[in-house]
Amino acid sequence: MKGGRGSADSVHVERERRRSAHLARRELALDAGALGAVHRAGERRRECVARLIQAIQPLKQVAARRVIERVRLELARARQRIEPREAGRRSFGEGAGDRRN
Repeated sequence: MKGGRGSADSVHVERERRRSAHLARRELALDAGALGAVHRAGERRRECVARLIQAIQPLKQVAARRVIERVRLELARARQRIEPREAGRRSFGEGAGDRRN
């Protein structure tokens, strides 16, 4: 009887070992699926950022051109305000009371 009981225990141990191995493989498969989903989400995020950067570049160029145009216009306006004033003026030190001999 002892011999028969020993083989039943070994069958039971073998079933538990197989069941544990099956559960471990299943758990790894679930983990791999979850990690794959995280990896794909990261890839999508990188693709979205790359597309966003590509879309922003023309806007940055337009904005830079606008700044250059504003600076150019401001310089032109400043020049227009300064030139008429300087045209009729004497240089510094030659006021009404400072005549040269």
